[in-house]
Amino acid sequence: RGADGFMSRKQFETFYWPFQKKALLKSIELGYVCFIFCEGRCDNRLDYFLEIPDGNLVIRFAETDMTRAKAVLGGHHCIMGAVPSSLLVTGTAQEVDEYCKNLIKVCGKGGGFILRSTTDSTEYHKPANIKAMVDSVKKYGVK
Repeated sequence: RGADGFMSRKQFETFYWPFQKKALLKSIELGYVCFIFCEGRCDNRLDYFLEIPDGNLVIRFAETDMTRAKAVLGGHHCIMGAVPSSLLVTGTAQEVDEYCKNLIKVCGKGGGFILRSTTDSTEYHKPANIKAMVDSVKKYGVK
């Protein structure tokens, strides 16, 4: 886990990134597109992904600022996220629609964006909110 708050930048550069990068590059060499899940906040780690050849990563974010992720990685790699699970549990369908609309507007420009929840655990998400999230892609996404 290389999240911003988990280790310092120096620790990240020493203990995490060299090995992650090596594994990614080897996987790409073998013909794979790599899927990465950045579970914690990774706002200060985004630039490292630019060291990986364009078009070879799908990066799922849970807590990272998606506007920043799009600004740094847009046109290079696909980003995925980040409808808060808390919104899908406690929000209204209208709130979910509005959140997704704004996220799609910012992150969907130029493609390379997949909308999804921040968590895989959906048993507490309101069905109406899941429907609102799916419908938002149909309304505001690429046609």
